[in-house]
Amino acid sequence: MGCAINGWMEDLITAQTVDGINLPIIDITNPRFALADAPDAVVALTRVYEVEEQRRAERTGFVNKLVLRLLAFRSKLLRALISNNDYLDGTSTYVLKLGADNLPPPFNSPLDKVLAKSPHIVAMRLRHQQCAKLLADVLVNELTGIPQAPSIFSTLLVARRLTA
Repeated sequence: MGCAINGWMEDLITAQTVDGINLPIIDITNPRFALADAPDAVVALTRVYEVEEQRRAERTGFVNKLVLRLLAFRSKLLRALISNNDYLDGTSTYVLKLGADNLPPPFNSPLDKVLAKSPHIVAMRLRHQQCAKLLADVLVNELTGIPQAPSIFSTLLVARRLTA
């Protein structure tokens, strides 16, 4: 844990995948991962999402598929998204939740960063953050005052109080 890649992740806790890729652990209390989740920010994201969907709907399915396949040669994340699998693999799903500024190699091409900034992916990140906060709220209520609660929960309690 805590591996730096050219200084890129030196302030983050990391874990290594079975493929040898160092991924930062998402910490929604860290400004590098936190998203604005006030109601007005969610409304703004929804509007951007709707505009993107309208723009995409104006192109034919054939054109969309052709453009995506051509661009996929330059983006590991896009290749994973448009593959013929019935699901997105776990590593790619996790990497998308990191945000454009936190993408590790080999997921950090310019096109990967554009994809990670898309409103569809930002909405997924926002939902991830909301779920983490909801879980933290429940754990805070359940674990407060329990002396045998592991120290990781104490850290969670402090982190949740800082973001509340």
